[in-house]
Amino acid sequence: MNMDTNEARQILKNALLLAEAGKEDHALNYLKDQLPRLPEELQDEIAAYAFMGAVSEQARQSGVLRRIVEEGLEATRLLEAAKAEIEKGGAEDSNDNS
Repeated sequence: MNMDTNEARQILKNALLLAEAGKEDHALNYLKDQLPRLPEELQDEIAAYAFMGAVSEQARQSGVLRRIVEEGLEATRLLEAAKAEIEKGGAEDSNDNS
């Protein structure tokens, strides 16, 4: 479908206004709904941008998850070391009382 430049510009402006208002999900849904109306080359650019955004978000979330797991493992290691020290101290106290 042919669309004049002003219509395409207005669709993009509306999506940008939604995003700037903190409504990124609404902006994305709006663009998805309007995508078939846009010129094909613009559709391709928007699809590529959305794909790169999704890849970037996935990478960011993976990094956060990795840090959470590493910190959890470190906390577990510290707790196990503290438990061993407590048990060792308790065993020494028992030997002193014998």
